[in-house]
Amino acid sequence: MSVGDESIYELIPPPPTRDIKGPLYRSKFDPLMPPTASTFGRTSAMVMETNVGGATQFEPTHAHKGSHSQFGPKTLQKPDPQKFTKKTNRKLPKKSRFVYSDQKKPPLPKPSETPATRDFKPPVNFIKQNAIAAITASPKRQDSGPINFLDKPDYGQVPSYLHDVKQEVQQETQLVQQMNASQQETKTRSMPRQLSEEERTQLLTNLKKKWEEINKLYQGCTHLVALDSRSKIQRKEQYERELTELEVAMERLSKKYVFVED
Repeated sequence: MSVGDESIYELIPPPPTRDIKGPLYRSKFDPLMPPTASTFGRTSAMVMETNVGGATQFEPTHAHKGSHSQFGPKTLQKPDPQKFTKKTNRKLPKKSRFVYSDQKKPPLPKPSETPATRDFKPPVNFIKQNAIAAITASPKRQDSGPINFLDKPDYGQVPSYLHDVKQEVQQETQLVQQMNASQQETKTRSMPRQLSEEERTQLLTNLKKKWEEINKLYQGCTHLVALDSRSKIQRKEQYERELTELEVAMERLSKKYVFVED
C-alpha cells in the first residue's frame, strides 16, 4: 500500500461477527434414556454406570422419584393463584405472657398519679453553714509579742538529747576497750615459749614409757597369723597408729630447742 492510499477510516475496528446457531438437536430415541455407560443422572446409588447394556427403552429403578426430580410433582391442573393461606386461616399457638414470680417492688406510678409519700431532702445552704461555723469557732491563739528566751525555764541547761548521745559514746568506748583487751590477751596467750630442759626431758621419758607399753601390747597380737575377727584387725591398726604418733612426738622432743603454745 502506498502512502497515498492510507485513510483514517482504516483505524475504525470492524463490527464483531455473530455466530448463527442452528436448530437444537433432538434425538430420535427416548430423551429420558441415559447414554450408554453414563455416570450422569444415576437413578440408583448402588450402580456406578447406567445403561451399560445399551438398552433403548428407559426402565428407571426409582420411578416414583422421577416426577418430583425437577420442580415438584407434575399435575395436569395448574394451581389457582387466588387460593393461598390467609391470615384468618392460620392457627398459631398462643404465646403465654411471662410474669416474674419473685417481683417484690410495687409498680411505677402513672404520669397522672402522684405518690402519697415521698422523702424530699431540703436543699443545703452552704453559705449559711459556713457563716455559722465561722461565728461559733473559737479564736486562734493571739500573738503576745516577741518571745524572751532568757525567761524560759530550760535556759542555760544542757539539752536532754545530748545526755543520750553522751551515754551512747561512753558505751561504744567501753566496748572498743573490751575488744582491744581481749585481743591483747589472746595474743599474749598464743605466743610460743621455749620448754626448759627439765620439762623436755620429763616429757620425752614419759613418751618412751608410753611407747614401751603400747609396743608390748602390739607384740602380743603380731604372732597371730589369721586375723579372723573385726575386733582383732581394729586393735592392731589402733596400736600401729598410736606407735606412729608417739614416734613423731619423741622425734620432735629430741631436738635441743622446743617451743610450745600454752
